[in-house]
Amino acid sequence: MKLLNNADANKRPVPFTDDWDVVGTLGEGSFGEVKLLVHRQLHDSVAVKIMCFDGRENRMDAAKREACVLRNLKHRNVISSIGYRIERNTLYLFLEYASEEPDVGMPIGQAQYFFRQLIAGVDYIHSKGITHRDLKPENVLIAEGEVLKISDFGMATVFRNKRGVERMLETRCGTLPYVAPEVLLGPYRAQPVDIWSCGVILIAMLVGQLPWDSPTQECKAFAKWSKTADCSSGPWQKIHEIPLLLLKMILNCDPLARITIECIKKHAWLTKNIPDDDAGQIGTNSKSTYKLESWCCSKESKDHGQAVYMSQPPQYSREKRASSGCDLEVENTKRPRTDTTGISFSQPTNLDNLLLSSQASCSQTSTVAPSVALVILPYFMHFQTSLDKLVKRMTRLFFHIGLTDSLAKVEEACILMGMQPTCSANQITVNTVDSRRNTLIFKVAAYQMNSSILLDFRLSKGDGLDFKRTFLKLKALLSAHIKQPQDAKQASNSQAESAASVI
Repeated sequence: MKLLNNADANKRPVPFTDDWDVVGTLGEGSFGEVKLLVHRQLHDSVAVKIMCFDGRENRMDAAKREACVLRNLKHRNVISSIGYRIERNTLYLFLEYASEEPDVGMPIGQAQYFFRQLIAGVDYIHSKGITHRDLKPENVLIAEGEVLKISDFGMATVFRNKRGVERMLETRCGTLPYVAPEVLLGPYRAQPVDIWSCGVILIAMLVGQLPWDSPTQECKAFAKWSKTADCSSGPWQKIHEIPLLLLKMILNCDPLARITIECIKKHAWLTKNIPDDDAGQIGTNSKSTYKLESWCCSKESKDHGQAVYMSQPPQYSREKRASSGCDLEVENTKRPRTDTTGISFSQPTNLDNLLLSSQASCSQTSTVAPSVALVILPYFMHFQTSLDKLVKRMTRLFFHIGLTDSLAKVEEACILMGMQPTCSANQITVNTVDSRRNTLIFKVAAYQMNSSILLDFRLSKGDGLDFKRTFLKLKALLSAHIKQPQDAKQASNSQAESAASVI
């Protein structure tokens, strides 16, 4: 199999199997990349998560565990997989994919609507004896019909066996702003950890901010919360009283006193529908469907603020958990030193806009050949062309100047913001740090459209909310070169027509 490289991405689709082409990279993380596959004749599409092991057994075990977890989960609010196969040192995990053009903004009514679905999905996962352990906006996708899907099960594990016996967990994992404090302190129960993460996600949905950088006493914001639950400053001031009461129960630092999912579902804020035009909404009411992360960006972040200058963030080492193939009850319970700021992803971590189709039936075999895994399922949405799929994303811009000039302008803007851009093969890789001084890396790929240049911004490593804020600041600096929405739409349609002859 020949996989797409950066240079090929700017030319034409690359064959993946006899009938399927790789047309672009959707996301990447510590294990590998997520590619978009399009059927050459029917133009149906799937995503494939490509995880390379390079002889490292722990990586293969972790990849198999994720595939097996997904195979055992079938729910409206959980991402579904089509199957997977292993070839040499690489595992290919095939997942649903679709995309639609979004707007930005989340009214409080929509936050309630999606939070209900998030709780329903987590409740189902827990009912199967599985805990996610890395819930965050980047891992929550919004499907056609505004159906929420939980993704990224790379850190999931079984906490309850078939006899109903639960075990304590010890592996420290997750993403620091969303991690429950007990995860960093010692053995912990599974369900309260995911409930805590849901609470932080709800704050991000409601106000577009995070309450703290990490759940440790070294973080002043968290230390203040853990001692007094003070709501007089920070994002708490922007939250209505009733959801604030719910958040206080969810973000109880004592896991034994933390509210349960059953009680969350009965809470007053979730039992009464809130209209989308209720006071306190953030942004506009969008009927489009896309990645939840794209809604979790506050209005304040759209202003062009002070530049963030590059420095060397702390370096961490990562040790992967061990497992036994598809034996989901086995996990290494030692406490390795874990890079909890690192990124783990499912299809796909770094998509800014992702539309998923309805639940698929997973194969019961341990591996699936491409001819089986890539069956054309009747619920897959049709797309005009392969390039048309790539342009339907929030973090992309159309320029009315040439390709070389477009890349040069982006490079200049990055330098002006104190970031370090590196150019190669019609692509810019930008290294910087986020608001928490952790590594933030994103890539800007340039595509020649008939009458304009498409610049696709894609997160490679780091926090999704900070990436969105950085993109908005760059967009403000580059506004003089950006085509208006109507012109960009015409450019997209024109390119779609010309691309049809390529596929």
